[in-house]
Amino acid sequence: ASPHRATGFGLQPAARAVLGRRGERFDLVIADPPTYATTKKTRWKSGKQWVGLAASCFAVAAPGAIVLLSSNDGRMSMGRFRRFVHEGAREAGVKLR
Repeated sequence: ASPHRATGFGLQPAARAVLGRRGERFDLVIADPPTYATTKKTRWKSGKQWVGLAASCFAVAAPGAIVLLSSNDGRMSMGRFRRFVHEGAREAGVKLR
């Protein structure tokens, strides 16, 4: 059996909560959401919602993990994106280098 395991989940808060409750941690976390997305229960819009998504990603990242966050939102400056990511890290109790 391989020591590697991959899992995927959408933007649904319930899916992120399940991973957190299980205490699962990952060495690599990647988030590349669309600029806009709508489901029956949720609506994602790039911008301030990045704080929560980043916090969720950092919450399931193992110590020393690589967390890759990507945005294709041309309206958002790199500085604003970085602020959202850093705020999410703070909410998750993670200090970024």
